[in-house]
Amino acid sequence: MTYDVNPEEWPFEVIISHEDGGQEYYQHARDNGDGTVSVYELQLPGGYVERRYSKTQVKLTERPWDKAKKWYALYERVYGKKNG
Repeated sequence: MTYDVNPEEWPFEVIISHEDGGQEYYQHARDNGDGTVSVYELQLPGGYVERRYSKTQVKLTERPWDKAKKWYALYERVYGKKNG
């Protein structure tokens, strides 16, 4: 994978809970539809790689700025664009 991330391919952020009680956060994740979630992870010195985790140990959420864009688009459809 390259450093450039297509937000449409990686639409979620994720918190992964491990058995030892530890947690990890990743900004770019996607649901694979097969009970797994893939994350875009930096592994030095090699670069970015895709890793899979079981969906039972993750919490997927929509990134706040993406959610805000959808709310602004909905507002504009309902009330029209702001003037000024």
